Amino acid sequence: MRHMNNRWRPGIRPPRPRHTAAAAALVALVAGLTAAPGAAQDLGPHTGRTEAAAQTGAARTQIISRQQLTLITGDRVTLETDTSGKQSVSVEPAVGRERVAFIKRQTGRDWTVIPADTLPLLATGRLDKALFNVSALVRGKYAQRSSLPLIVEYAGDAGTARRQLTAAGADTVRPIGGTPFATLGEHRADAAGFWKGIAPGRADATSFGAGVRRVWLDGRSRIQLDSTVPRIGAPHAWEKGYTGTGVKVAVLDTGYDPNHPDLKGLVTESANFTTEPNTDDLNGHGTHVTSTVAGSGAASDGTYKGVAPGVRILSGKVCTADGNCDNSDIVEGLAWAAQHGAKVINLSLGDTDTPETDALEAMVDTVTRDYGTLVVAAAGNSGPGKVSSPASDDRALAVGAAEEDDDLAGFSSVGPRVGDSGLKPDVIAPGVNVVAARAGGTTADDGYVAMSGTSMATPHVTGAAAILFQQHPDWTAEQVKRQLMQSATGAKEHGAYFQGAGRVDVARAVDQDVTADTTALDFGQIRWTDGKRPPVTKTITYRNPGAAPVTLQLKDNPSSGKKDVPAPAGLFRLSADTVTVPAHGTAAVTLTATPEATTTYAAYSGVVTARTADDQVSVRVPFGMDVEQPSYNLRIGMKSRTGAAPDNAYLLVNSADGKAYEVEALGKSSTVVRLPKDTYSVSGFYFDASFTEGTIVGVPKVVMSADRQVTIDARTAKPVTVSAPSRSARIMSAEIGTISMADQLLSVTMYNAIGTDHIDGVYAVPTAQYKDSKFTYLVTSVWGDPAGADGNPASVYYLTRPVHGAIPADPAYNPRKSELARVNTTFAATTPGTTATRIVWTYVDNVRFSGRAMEGIPVPARRVDYFSAADGLRWQTAFDQNSFLDPNAHGQSYLSDLHGYRAGSQVEERWNGGIQAVGLSSQMAAFREGDTMFRPFQSAANGNLDLVADTTSGLPEVKLWRNGELVSQDWSMSDVPADATPADYRLTVEHHRDMAPSSVSTSVRAEWRFRSQTTATRQALPLYAVRMSPKLDEWNRAEAGRKLDIPVLIQRTAGAPASPIRVFTTEVSFDEGKTWQSVRVEGSGMERTVTVEHPRRAAGGSVSLRVHVEDAAGNSFKETVIKGYLLK
Repeated sequence: MRHMNNRWRPGIRPPRPRHTAAAAALVALVAGLTAAPGAAQDLGPHTGRTEAAAQTGAARTQIISRQQLTLITGDRVTLETDTSGKQSVSVEPAVGRERVAFIKRQTGRDWTVIPADTLPLLATGRLDKALFNVSALVRGKYAQRSSLPLIVEYAGDAGTARRQLTAAGADTVRPIGGTPFATLGEHRADAAGFWKGIAPGRADATSFGAGVRRVWLDGRSRIQLDSTVPRIGAPHAWEKGYTGTGVKVAVLDTGYDPNHPDLKGLVTESANFTTEPNTDDLNGHGTHVTSTVAGSGAASDGTYKGVAPGVRILSGKVCTADGNCDNSDIVEGLAWAAQHGAKVINLSLGDTDTPETDALEAMVDTVTRDYGTLVVAAAGNSGPGKVSSPASDDRALAVGAAEEDDDLAGFSSVGPRVGDSGLKPDVIAPGVNVVAARAGGTTADDGYVAMSGTSMATPHVTGAAAILFQQHPDWTAEQVKRQLMQSATGAKEHGAYFQGAGRVDVARAVDQDVTADTTALDFGQIRWTDGKRPPVTKTITYRNPGAAPVTLQLKDNPSSGKKDVPAPAGLFRLSADTVTVPAHGTAAVTLTATPEATTTYAAYSGVVTARTADDQVSVRVPFGMDVEQPSYNLRIGMKSRTGAAPDNAYLLVNSADGKAYEVEALGKSSTVVRLPKDTYSVSGFYFDASFTEGTIVGVPKVVMSADRQVTIDARTAKPVTVSAPSRSARIMSAEIGTISMADQLLSVTMYNAIGTDHIDGVYAVPTAQYKDSKFTYLVTSVWGDPAGADGNPASVYYLTRPVHGAIPADPAYNPRKSELARVNTTFAATTPGTTATRIVWTYVDNVRFSGRAMEGIPVPARRVDYFSAADGLRWQTAFDQNSFLDPNAHGQSYLSDLHGYRAGSQVEERWNGGIQAVGLSSQMAAFREGDTMFRPFQSAANGNLDLVADTTSGLPEVKLWRNGELVSQDWSMSDVPADATPADYRLTVEHHRDMAPSSVSTSVRAEWRFRSQTTATRQALPLYAVRMSPKLDEWNRAEAGRKLDIPVLIQRTAGAPASPIRVFTTEVSFDEGKTWQSVRVEGSGMERTVTVEHPRRAAGGSVSLRVHVEDAAGNSFKETVIKGYLLK
């Protein structure tokens, strides 16, 4: 997504609505996502579960989303995301593509899914990698579109391109006249058909069919004065008659306000490229930018006049009211503006730059090269992040933002450029508190607004460029760009990577004749070497068209990669301190960079200033040099299983801190990766030409302290076989790959194995073992026995083998039942005639895989499943009575903590069991911070200590009293009055399951009493809860006429001061709360046993319970649960 480069005030989050905790937990489960890894409960030596290592911080248990989207290839991907940002993906191939392997790559928190047969196109730069970044596509809301928007570059004429693309299945093909580009949509319903229509004829081909050269995602940009216009010297240019008269300037933005007095008669042509009905500005950004370029100032008696009020404006609406700008609209707008004679185009928008050439950069290059149009683009507001696209393009004039004192604005993006360390930005201009026309305004009182951002800086430079085009109508775009840079003022001299050549000065630009033939001296990146790095010299040639010689005093003003930190002495050296340029002649000087003069590895930059003693002439040429940190070449030799170079290789080199270096090699026997000094792991795959065979490869550990060479020889590869300890079981999913040193997964999914009892064509190359490497090989598969009456497998085998530090000599996984944990699961019911859904996720260390779901399980039910047991292997289960996907269904939702199993163990797991009551989260503490109380209650808590335990069968009523006065009725969070001294608080929760039938816990009432005061830091609240774990059947029943011992756990908020329990009593009722009687309690501390003598009566009776807890500090908890469990 691209952004309008203006600064926005932080949003204020609205108060959380009442009764959202249970609903949020349900939404979490509906989405199919889970919490960040946390501590698993050790259930003792007989349970078979093992303790898992805890992660610091509170677990996130509520879910954001489950999104499905269709790739350009027609394959469907499901992305699951939890509130911590942790994601996992699963893939379903399009019809006819079942034998395609899919590479799943995790980079940071983002997931990329690459169909293996697209690798040749990606490796040659013909296919946009953004089309496969699933996380970014979801963030950009592409999952919600019925058609995938694309931009293509084609060969041949527009008519032929339209016919070929339409024949391939494209939707609404629009060739952009005068360019080799077209925009189109790929309808999701027939995405596979379109891909087949444009895909190469052979699997190993490196170019498209149907006349297509390159394909990009139609991404999105987003939109990013009284004293500012005089500050850049515009009035001086006006006095000389230069106001931009006769020059066409295009503003591609959110449109304009045709009724604003400052813009009356200014716009001579307009076009709307968006889905909005007309060119009217519904955002305000475009009006502000247009006014800064050329507004008349009519509504303010000229006070707020634009830089070049004489220009003719072409207004192209490419951004909508929400500030979003589709790349296809921008591309069309660029072509329209250039073809309609615009000499300058203003783009106050941008998006994150990547090393590749994106569609906007390609079009900027095209309109400048073919039409001579100068594109002035905002550098971006991500400072200290890098300059955005398309300002990053070589031909674009990238504009950063200056404060009112000409210092660099803190939000202004900086260089060097991503990928090649190119010299950007080019100049800066006023971009803070810029006053210009406000859409809808009519007078000086309401007609103007102050805005900040590189969006506001950019039109200052656009107007200055128009003035120069009026003065020099025969100049090229490069000459105008060079003059604006060379005539800039020094500002604060932070260096060219921060401020380019300096702050634009149009007064000097129109006056100054002495120039330099060089726009900038870009030394690029100077590579590290163990030997000496030789000096690099570049030349500046000054040109004097005047009748008298000019003597210039030279200075280089170098700066380090940190603002205001000078470069080391001797790093840059001019060949002379002065130079005399003869009349009508030239003179040259050199600037020599000596990398050996520094031991600090940074991006150094500055400006060579050549000025006369009277300052009438000042020519500024920026320079930059990125001195590489100690780095070395890793040469990776590659041999396929035949001994030849692999037809297709995809490798990732990862450092422990998450840096990733991608390698795509076609038919190469070796490749070289440049790496900073560090320790790395290598992961990847070899594929044959037809993509029917894949080989998992890797190097668990490479220490880069010198140039290194490793060889990955697939002639030693072993077949990867999998099986389940059941002859009738069949594969439900299969995935094989590696996890890098940075816990980042790279795997390949084998969809063609589903429904079979084996996988074909997959191999792995064994490696040496490195005990100190986090590199992990894994093979994971899920198997199901034949389905039962509900359509779900009778038993499921969740099989995962992680091997730490190596790809093993035998990469297969064929476990016996004795090596697995047998899990006997009971799904209890709280109402007849309902079904349940269960999802199981696999975790290897900190990496989560997509979950396997079983839906429509009739409850109550019992089943037996099998799980692998291994070091670092953990599981997490979600259960919902009814359906995750039906918002109208009501029931209980649970999410377990992460846990492992012991090989050979038998484990009893029970879901949806009684007694269900109010509980405290096992991972999130109730606390007070300042005067806000947070209480992460659970509404269906039982003895399992799950991360989520909630019901949607009723809405709780919550009341919080302070010193007897009601102060809040919010479920989980309350703002309370300041308490200089401890105040008395009483909190009550009443919960009636009246939205859906329920046989147990039909009514729950809880009350807490505690004291609290305002805190300077977060402090746990002294709250209690009681969890009971009676042994019940699948209908939550116990036998009448029998004695039942109920284990009890008293919960105290984690982190709350320990205080001895002075009172713990329990009462029971067999008539739903009409009468009560005390029962025997044994034990001490936080664990007790309650003994209930059930009466002899007919089946259908129930047991209600009432508990009272009080500690030595006076904090208390009371709870009543009506129909806690049933009798039979």
